[in-house]
Amino acid sequence: MTGEEAKLWDSAHKSYREDEQMLIKDSGKVYALILEQCTQTLLEALQEDADWDDISMKCDHIELCKLIEKCVLKQTSSTYPYLTLMGELRGLCPRQELRLGQQYRCDVRPRAHASA
Repeated sequence: MTGEEAKLWDSAHKSYREDEQMLIKDSGKVYALILEQCTQTLLEALQEDADWDDISMKCDHIELCKLIEKCVLKQTSSTYPYLTLMGELRGLCPRQELRLGQQYRCDVRPRAHASA
Protein backbone atom coordinates (compact mmCIF):
# COMPACT_ATOMS: atom_id res chain seq x y z
CA MET A 1 0.00 0.00 0.00
CA THR A 2 1.41 3.35 -0.98
CA GLY A 3 1.48 6.39 1.27
CA GLU A 4 -1.46 7.99 -0.55
CA GLU A 5 -3.54 4.81 -0.38
CA ALA A 6 -2.78 4.52 3.34
CA LYS A 7 -3.96 8.10 3.91
CA LEU A 8 -7.17 7.44 1.97
CA TRP A 9 -7.79 4.23 3.92
CA ASP A 10 -7.13 5.95 7.27
CA SER A 11 -9.49 8.77 6.32
CA ALA A 12 -12.23 6.35 5.24
CA HIS A 13 -11.76 4.25 8.39
CA LYS A 14 -11.94 7.32 10.64
CA SER A 15 -15.10 8.50 8.87
CA TYR A 16 -16.64 5.05 9.27
CA ARG A 17 -15.89 4.97 13.02
CA GLU A 18 -17.40 8.44 13.47
CA ASP A 19 -20.52 7.40 11.55
CA GLU A 20 -20.79 4.23 13.62
CA GLN A 21 -20.57 6.17 16.89
CA MET A 22 -23.20 8.63 15.70
CA LEU A 23 -25.47 5.74 14.71
CA ILE A 24 -25.15 4.17 18.17
CA LYS A 25 -25.88 7.51 19.87
CA ASP A 26 -28.84 8.33 17.63
CA SER A 27 -30.22 4.79 17.89
CA GLY A 28 -30.74 5.34 21.61
CA LYS A 29 -32.55 8.60 20.92
CA VAL A 30 -34.85 6.92 18.39
CA TYR A 31 -35.58 4.11 20.87
CA ALA A 32 -36.53 6.65 23.55
CA LEU A 33 -38.74 8.65 21.15
CA ILE A 34 -40.63 5.54 20.04
CA LEU A 35 -41.11 4.36 23.61
CA GLU A 36 -42.41 7.79 24.69
CA GLN A 37 -45.17 7.57 22.07
CA CYS A 38 -46.53 4.25 23.39
CA THR A 39 -49.67 4.19 25.50
CA GLN A 40 -49.61 2.61 28.94
CA THR A 41 -51.63 -0.35 27.66
CA LEU A 42 -49.15 -0.93 24.85
CA LEU A 43 -46.21 -0.62 27.25
CA GLU A 44 -47.74 -3.29 29.47
CA ALA A 45 -48.25 -5.57 26.47
CA LEU A 46 -44.64 -5.01 25.39
CA GLN A 47 -43.32 -5.79 28.86
CA GLU A 48 -45.28 -9.05 28.97
CA ASP A 49 -43.56 -10.33 25.81
CA ALA A 50 -40.65 -12.76 26.15
CA ASP A 51 -38.39 -10.60 23.94
CA TRP A 52 -38.86 -7.43 26.01
CA ASP A 53 -35.90 -7.89 28.36
CA ASP A 54 -33.43 -8.36 25.52
CA ILE A 55 -34.83 -5.44 23.49
CA SER A 56 -34.96 -3.04 26.42
CA MET A 57 -31.44 -3.94 27.50
CA LYS A 58 -30.00 -3.30 24.02
CA CYS A 59 -32.24 -0.26 23.33
CA ASP A 60 -32.71 -1.67 19.84
CA HIS A 61 -35.19 0.59 18.06
CA ILE A 62 -35.66 -1.77 15.10
CA GLU A 63 -36.56 -4.73 17.30
CA LEU A 64 -38.80 -2.44 19.37
CA CYS A 65 -40.78 -1.55 16.24
CA LYS A 66 -41.12 -5.23 15.36
CA LEU A 67 -42.33 -6.01 18.89
CA ILE A 68 -44.86 -3.15 18.77
CA GLU A 69 -46.19 -4.45 15.46
CA LYS A 70 -46.41 -7.98 16.89
CA CYS A 71 -48.32 -6.81 19.99
CA VAL A 72 -50.69 -4.57 18.04
CA LEU A 73 -51.47 -7.26 15.49
CA LYS A 74 -52.07 -9.81 18.25
CA GLN A 75 -54.46 -7.43 20.02
CA THR A 76 -56.24 -6.42 16.82
CA SER A 77 -56.74 -9.97 15.61
CA SER A 78 -58.25 -11.07 18.91
CA THR A 79 -60.45 -7.98 19.31
CA TYR A 80 -61.67 -7.50 15.75
CA PRO A 81 -61.56 -10.81 13.87
CA TYR A 82 -63.76 -9.42 11.09
CA LEU A 83 -61.40 -6.47 10.65
CA THR A 84 -58.43 -8.82 10.49
CA LEU A 85 -60.12 -10.99 7.89
CA MET A 86 -61.06 -8.02 5.73
CA GLY A 87 -57.54 -6.62 6.00
CA GLU A 88 -56.11 -9.93 4.85
CA LEU A 89 -58.58 -10.11 1.96
CA ARG A 90 -57.71 -6.59 0.86
CA GLY A 91 -54.04 -7.51 1.08
CA LEU A 92 -54.62 -10.34 -1.38
CA CYS A 93 -56.30 -8.11 -3.94
CA PRO A 94 -55.19 -4.53 -3.20
CA ARG A 95 -56.28 -3.03 -6.52
CA GLN A 96 -59.83 -4.33 -6.45
CA GLU A 97 -62.57 -2.91 -4.31
CA LEU A 98 -64.65 -5.53 -2.56
CA ARG A 99 -68.32 -5.00 -3.44
CA LEU A 100 -71.47 -6.83 -2.56
CA GLY A 101 -73.49 -4.92 -5.14
CA GLN A 102 -73.78 -1.43 -6.57
CA GLN A 103 -75.27 0.11 -3.43
CA TYR A 104 -73.35 -2.00 -0.88
CA ARG A 105 -69.69 -1.76 -0.02
CA CYS A 106 -67.65 -3.71 2.50
CA ASP A 107 -66.97 -1.57 5.53
CA VAL A 108 -64.07 -2.71 7.71
CA ARG A 109 -64.84 -0.44 10.63
CA PRO A 110 -66.07 -2.31 13.72
CA ARG A 111 -69.75 -2.00 14.38
CA ALA A 112 -71.05 -0.63 17.66
CA HIS A 113 -72.77 -3.29 19.71
CA ALA A 114 -76.45 -2.66 20.47
CA SER A 115 -77.12 -2.43 24.18
CA ALA A 116 -79.80 -4.68 25.59
